[in-house]
Amino acid sequence: MTVPLSRFFDEVLPFVLGRRNTAELESRIGPSASGADHLRIYESVVCHNIDVALRAVYEAVKHAADRLSDTLWPQLMAEYFAAYPPRHFDPNRVGEEFPSFLERRRRTNAAQPPFLEELADYEWVRFVAATAVEQGLERTVFVRRYSHAVPEYAKALARGQARDLGHPAATATTIVVFRSATTFEIKTLSPSREQLLALGRATGDADTALLASSGVAPAVLDAADRRLRELGLDLPAPSPAPRRGTGN
Repeated sequence: MTVPLSRFFDEVLPFVLGRRNTAELESRIGPSASGADHLRIYESVVCHNIDVALRAVYEAVKHAADRLSDTLWPQLMAEYFAAYPPRHFDPNRVGEEFPSFLERRRRTNAAQPPFLEELADYEWVRFVAATAVEQGLERTVFVRRYSHAVPEYAKALARGQARDLGHPAATATTIVVFRSATTFEIKTLSPSREQLLALGRATGDADTALLASSGVAPAVLDAADRRLRELGLDLPAPSPAPRRGTGN
């Protein structure tokens, strides 16, 4: 049986994702030239490798999901792959939609806690910051406010404290995740109010009116800006503060 290449890929994709077995595939596109036993390897190996890639990016999410239920992570994987079959050449990119998937899922699953999507977002932006080619907000610098202390949870897991971890604490947390311009490490900062304003000033997200209404003196913002740069944030040069008129 000869089939067009486009149809071949349409038929093979459900097979390599574990949704169709070897016999079903061969009935659709014909027998494998190397034999059914060799073809059968791909019933699970691709799906397994995708799961490995996703676990590597979302280690904290998996750990938290396993604490909630032994069956939750496999269920999440099945639902996610059904909604977002992998298309990108980079296996790590298979998880790009995972945070938004978890957010949408929670809206119809009251039992799903928000810290799962927050953990996923935190782990994903760290991955993006590490691999981004261009500098800037939502590339190598991310500002986030979570309802749970997800950075502390992920860090404790990385330190090998998995046994002591239950769920992330329900503590509102504002952070800046960034790739250091000097060491290229991925860092997490709990910024002060002044540092957030200085960051907004440098990126243009805080306009003159907002800065003026904050009551923070330009000299204080300058000091906060210098501190951010010392920590390794690669920021645009801040715009000069407007001079106040003295009148005539």
